[in-house]
Amino acid sequence: MSGPPARSLKEIAAASSFLPSFVPMLVLLPALDRVRALRWTQAVMKGMAP
Repeated sequence: MSGPPARSLKEIAAASSFLPSFVPMLVLLPALDRVRALRWTQAVMKGMAP
């Protein structure tokens, strides 16, 4: 009886390292666009620019 192939374990390891940070970004990006459109946020970003 042998375990799963090494390639699938590598794919699982890669997915488990990237998904925890990638999924929240996909959820937050639409909200971030709405926040960037606010006038006070634009003023803050303009003040922080070099």
